[in-house]
Amino acid sequence: MNASGTTSRVVLIHGAWADGFNWARVITSLQFKGLRILVLRSR
Repeated sequence: MNASGTTSRVVLIHGAWADGFNWARVITSLQFKGLRILVLRSR
């Protein structure tokens, strides 16, 4: 939670030759810090 009492959100978008799995370590780290994460696939 930030100073205003809201939870920050992070949107991760991967490139053409990858999938959301590549963000696994980053997602875990950010979630541990209390951030909400959304991972999008590019097509």
